Amino acid sequence: APVDDAALQQAVDDFRVAHGLFDAAATERWLDQRGWTLEVLERVLEDQVRARMLRDRVIASEAGGEAGDAIETWFAAHAAELDAVVAGVARFPDEAEARAVADRARTEPMHAVVEELSAAGAAAEYRIERWRRADCPAALRAALFDEPAGAPRAVGDRVVRVIARRPCRALDDATRRAVRDRLFADWLTRRRAEARVEWCPR
Repeated sequence: APVDDAALQQAVDDFRVAHGLFDAAATERWLDQRGWTLEVLERVLEDQVRARMLRDRVIASEAGGEAGDAIETWFAAHAAELDAVVAGVARFPDEAEARAVADRARTEPMHAVVEELSAAGAAAEYRIERWRRADCPAALRAALFDEPAGAPRAVGDRVVRVIARRPCRALDDATRRAVRDRLFADWLTRRRAEARVEWCPR
């Protein structure tokens, strides 16, 4: 489907804001660093707009109405699935070691405990992870989203400490994009489940 000039210009403007390209010189430097031209960038963004248009048509068709209405209906029923969390997660070889580290991490910084164990040759790793509730591994979901935050918890062979929780309460532009992508992904999953492929030998 053709992309009109207004939609393409909005995509370009959004891209520049997202990447901090607030003047022509900054945009030219960004393009030069990647060996792109403005025409290449416009083609990439045009493809993204076209893909969004396709997603909207699919969602509207599935809902029997407008894509925006379907997005709002889904959000009203499932907003909690988009709740977000930032957590420190440490992984260990077994549950016993994870429980021992969780006990220590109640009085010591967890990353420091992991660094000490790693320096001593233990197989331990620590990283900051970001999850949405719907995408979080089931084993971690309760500890990350539902139990009181603050104290580290051993969950199987991992120790988790919640750093921040961000409930999803507003249907802003970023959330609309997330809902649109989720609805489209659900549609793709259903279509794949319905698909039948036969291999015909030559």
